[in-house]
Amino acid sequence: MVMEKASLTVTSQLGNLSKVRLFVERTAKGAGLSSEGVLGIRLAVDEACANIIQHGYADKDGEITVTISINADSMIVCVSDDAPLYNPLEETPTPDLNTDLSERAIGGMGVLIIRQNTDLVEYEITESGGNALIMTKHTTDSMAKV
Repeated sequence: MVMEKASLTVTSQLGNLSKVRLFVERTAKGAGLSSEGVLGIRLAVDEACANIIQHGYADKDGEITVTISINADSMIVCVSDDAPLYNPLEETPTPDLNTDLSERAIGGMGVLIIRQNTDLVEYEITESGGNALIMTKHTTDSMAKV
């Protein structure tokens, strides 16, 4: 049962990430997340949006919608776009953190950052044929990842 829902739509420009960050931060604080939880979900959403702007739209015009649903024990953030279909959870290789830094490719940490800062992350194709990345962050300690 959703108790509260809010959404923000921005154009696909890196300068709009600050609006998204502020929206997520305010909503996460209102949902009762700890300071660490607020930082984590803000970082995960920021990473998802930056990847959509840089790789999904590839500097073309488009929109990103961030919809946040809050229920009794979690905050669910859906980041959706109409960029070409791309499931980052299946198509992005997991970085080898044991490889020496000098030998690692630059980038490629986005999905890892998202997974480490959320309790559940899923990908769906929207009804309009776009992408949706759904990230869940539990608001109560009893539901948090171990």
